[in-house]
Amino acid sequence: WVISLAKKKVKKTEKEIKQDKINILMDGVDRWAAFYRANPNRFVKDFLGIKLKRFQEIILCMMFRFPNSIYLASRGAGKTYLLAIFCIVYSILYPGASIRIASRTRTQAAEVIKKILAILNGEDASQIIKNEKLQDKISPSEAFIKWRNGSDTAVVTASETGRGQRANCLILDEFRMIDRDIIDTILKKFLAVPRMPGFMS
Repeated sequence: WVISLAKKKVKKTEKEIKQDKINILMDGVDRWAAFYRANPNRFVKDFLGIKLKRFQEIILCMMFRFPNSIYLASRGAGKTYLLAIFCIVYSILYPGASIRIASRTRTQAAEVIKKILAILNGEDASQIIKNEKLQDKISPSEAFIKWRNGSDTAVVTASETGRGQRANCLILDEFRMIDRDIIDTILKKFLAVPRMPGFMS
């Protein structure tokens, strides 16, 4: 006995074709996001068009792999620059992320925001990366960047008046200058709420 089975070709509706295209696109986004989250140094090279030194690539990867990172370096080693790169990459790859930058003085913490804006507005920056930024402000009272995907990066005060903030990522610039009690009782408490991606809702 020979039985031949043939699938009857069902013509898809326009809505189904559109949904198939969206599914293929989102599958690609999912794969690339996973790849770049595992290799942030490649994201910097491919997406931002910035060539980092080998030691900077290693430090950046370690910052993404471990929940606590400390980078001790002398003057001119590019600490603020690397922090700015980290903030850009983290904000883009993790939609809805909230980054808070604290330092002994607000002006020092605002240097990271200024460096981020310098990278985003640089001559070599592509239009794609420029479009990632939605809004920014630098003033004595506040300094922040809001990203198009819902992420935000802002400066907070490392003092008693800084209570009530929430963050998924906390950066302590020149942390040795910040009082240990402020770090333990105020700044670390910012991390009480984990990041909530859209699919969790």
